[in-house]
Amino acid sequence: MTALPPAPPALQYICPHAPRPVNINGDITKEVWSKAPWTSDFVDIEGDLKPKPRFRTRVKMMWDDKYFYIAAEMEEPHVWGTRPRLR
Repeated sequence: MTALPPAPPALQYICPHAPRPVNINGDITKEVWSKAPWTSDFVDIEGDLKPKPRFRTRVKMMWDDKYFYIAAEMEEPHVWGTRPRLR
């Protein structure tokens, strides 16, 4: 069995404290988001063993004393998901 190459070092991101509660409305052009830098573009968890993603995905993150905020930019034209059936 061939051993996998060592994993790359974990990425670290700046996650600033939000100056006030963030209004979650899908608009990340507001000033409150301007202090949060973008992450690097997402890649497959296996790194260079897999091809680069066709579409860009990245996020901005902030926190306050009550919540952790994530804003995502996904270029995927066909985002979909499933959820368990509620009883």
